[in-house]
Amino acid sequence: MQVHNVTSPHTEYGLEPDTEYTVYVQSHSAAGDSLMSTAEVFFTHPLISSFCPYGEPLYLPNGHRYYCGAGVRECPPGYDCVVAGTSETDTFCCSKTSDADLAKECCIEQGISTSCLSQCSNNSALTSECAEYGDVWVQCTSAGHDHTRCCAESGNSILFELL
Repeated sequence: MQVHNVTSPHTEYGLEPDTEYTVYVQSHSAAGDSLMSTAEVFFTHPLISSFCPYGEPLYLPNGHRYYCGAGVRECPPGYDCVVAGTSETDTFCCSKTSDADLAKECCIEQGISTSCLSQCSNNSALTSECAEYGDVWVQCTSAGHDHTRCCAESGNSILFELL
């Protein structure tokens, strides 16, 4: 595909999804033609990225999806390596769920009341009305880690009063 007689800046519409494109600039005038600029290769995003259970896949600056594989290429923090198709070579880095989502999901599974559900986050304190769910709150907001020693060392006695 070639585009002629455009001015800067230019936006090209109608590109195919999940396709490689090469872009370069060359000017034409009565005095002659310029040399072609350095070519830039990029990839358009796919129409559907539903292979990620949460969020979006990670893309490289050139538009390629970030491929991953255990022991070969790890995903950066905040992403999980997800098999997208039927082959284990179709693996991409997908956003992890946020800690808040995981904590809330855990609290629902543990049967915390709907009136206390909004407090089921590691960014909020537990009110006295919801103190009966202290053990669930600690379990769910700590991602399953026991922080008792750390809380004791930091002098956080409220936690022990709830438990």
